[in-house]
Amino acid sequence: MHILLITHHYEPEIGAPQRRWSALVQRWRDKGHEVTVYCPPPHYPDRASSQGLRTPANRPLRRQTGRHGETIIRMPYMLHGYASKARAVDQFLTAGATIAYIAAMEGPRRLMGRGHFDAVISTVPGLPSLFAGVAVSKLLNIAHVAEMRDAWPDVVTGELLHYVGEIPFKRLLFKKAVFSMVTAGQRSADAVVTTTPWFSEKLRARGVSQVSMMTNGADPHRFGEIPALTAEQVESREPGSLKLQYLGTVGRSQGLLVLTEALKLLRERAPHLKIKTQIVGAGAHRDLLRREAEAHQLDIEFIDPVGGEGLREAYEWADVELVSLRRTQPFRWTIPSKIFEILATRRRIVALVEGDAADVVRRSGVGSVVEPENAEALADELQRLAENPSELVVGDSGVELLHSTYNYDIMSDKYEALISSLVRDRQAVRDAASVAGGVA
Repeated sequence: MHILLITHHYEPEIGAPQRRWSALVQRWRDKGHEVTVYCPPPHYPDRASSQGLRTPANRPLRRQTGRHGETIIRMPYMLHGYASKARAVDQFLTAGATIAYIAAMEGPRRLMGRGHFDAVISTVPGLPSLFAGVAVSKLLNIAHVAEMRDAWPDVVTGELLHYVGEIPFKRLLFKKAVFSMVTAGQRSADAVVTTTPWFSEKLRARGVSQVSMMTNGADPHRFGEIPALTAEQVESREPGSLKLQYLGTVGRSQGLLVLTEALKLLRERAPHLKIKTQIVGAGAHRDLLRREAEAHQLDIEFIDPVGGEGLREAYEWADVELVSLRRTQPFRWTIPSKIFEILATRRRIVALVEGDAADVVRRSGVGSVVEPENAEALADELQRLAENPSELVVGDSGVELLHSTYNYDIMSDKYEALISSLVRDRQAVRDAASVAGGVA
């Protein structure tokens, strides 16, 4: 098969979603499939942190060969900061350019019966990629897989009835329009891929019948060289010490002010504790958190996003990894991909999550679930871990769960089977139409 991928985030950008797509593409290429990726040059999460990743080789409208042999075609984009409106303009620009470029390059081939793509995958976020996938599928008459990595459109719209009388009418109309357009795009796809069972059921209730659930995942061997914490190590250290790390996007969705509030509470009620904290990443709330840390003299070190060896070193430094989402209903239907990566590190997880994500952490046997945005509860859990260092020693249950259920080999095989089925169904329809035309 020849698979066309439309995405707004791809290598050499740093992040769990980018690593996930690299893993899937590698496995599909190893099985002999062709993959062509339409994406912008690296510019996530902002112009400054990604500046060193942009080179003449990945400028817009350049064609590259990726490290797995895939073809990468870079699309126009707009550099931006963390303003949501600017980011939306950037995503719509790239999606529109993708449609126009494919129409110009592939449209004539399609008319001559020489189209060489079998299926298109559009992955969200960014949200406009969904609409690009819909358009390309219709233009080229190929199967379309709409992948919703989070609970879209609910991440934008929320429960619409909740806002009646609470927000300006124009804003309510905007949310309603987004909900309608995204749901229509989901219904038009040959398949919609979600990451959680709760959201799969939600979409089916809205009339999106062709839903397939494929969780996020990770490579269970990726961080196998990181040594697990031992009982001897934690028992020999200074009493009350703890190394806490948050690694990932430092954005609005993560609600990380709860961390600074918890650390302030701990300083007041348990001044004997020595909790060192690292925040590794970038995002819209990083400067806000930095100002909070400086204003209250909190022991937090801020580190720019890392990849490769730097990522392994960051994980090896930590005793505890923090995962956090704000307390909103759509995030009950979301499992941060970071959870699966942490499972491979054999580090303790403290997760401020609900719903499906909380279920995974509990099943792993290596984590604690704390109510999102509850600073008091987070402070309690951090104090408990600091005063009971034996709790930091976790076994292999997380790695075993990752290996048996959430590893990339399982995901790529399931994805490949889905795409193959859709391609066969589409070809059967074409063959039937051809036979009917010949009889006529």
